[in-house]
Amino acid sequence: MKKDNLSNATSRQEQSLSSRRIPCEDSGDSYYELWFKDLVAHHPIFKIIPATILAGLFSGILAVIGAFFRPEGPWLVILNIFFFSPFMEELFKQTGLIYLLEKRTWLLRFPWQFPLAGALSGLTFAVLENLIYQYHHLAGTEGEELSCIMGFRWIVCTLLHLSCSLIASAGLCHAWKRHMGHFRPFNLRDALWYFAAAIGLHGFYNFLVFITFFDEILHI
Repeated sequence: MKKDNLSNATSRQEQSLSSRRIPCEDSGDSYYELWFKDLVAHHPIFKIIPATILAGLFSGILAVIGAFFRPEGPWLVILNIFFFSPFMEELFKQTGLIYLLEKRTWLLRFPWQFPLAGALSGLTFAVLENLIYQYHHLAGTEGEELSCIMGFRWIVCTLLHLSCSLIASAGLCHAWKRHMGHFRPFNLRDALWYFAAAIGLHGFYNFLVFITFFDEILHI
């Protein structure tokens, strides 16, 4: 009798454990899909808005810091202007979204989060960069000349940074849809062409500014 009771208890325990296991083979769902759905179920949706805003603001600030890290030397001026600076800025402007995609995927649930974070990042970077130019690079400039330069920067440069950031964030959204649509881990590779377009546009703008204001740029 004791053996039968022990056997029945063991059987009930095994059934209880099996009911809590991930039912991959029965449901056809992958471990990643079930893991992701479980995380979404345990994280309230109200978290996604502050996470998206913080990702955009943090990325814009980090991009300003990252813009100072570039190779120095007389022969690297052209490389910095046409490639390295655009590359660093556009990459750093997406670090918040990339972090969420890699580490906090359940906080990204809607496509609109990507342009929101991208726009905030681009605008934050543009505002901080313009202030640095006005109070540091152009500290000795006054009057109409300063107003003209800063007017150009507040309009054209702000639109440039906003556009490039939106292009790169669209690439991350494309990659997110492609992988999360099939419940697979995020892969940055599918966003690279968008990053290349953002960097190319930024580099082309720098090229136009360089050939137009060659003497002024070399003395900044």
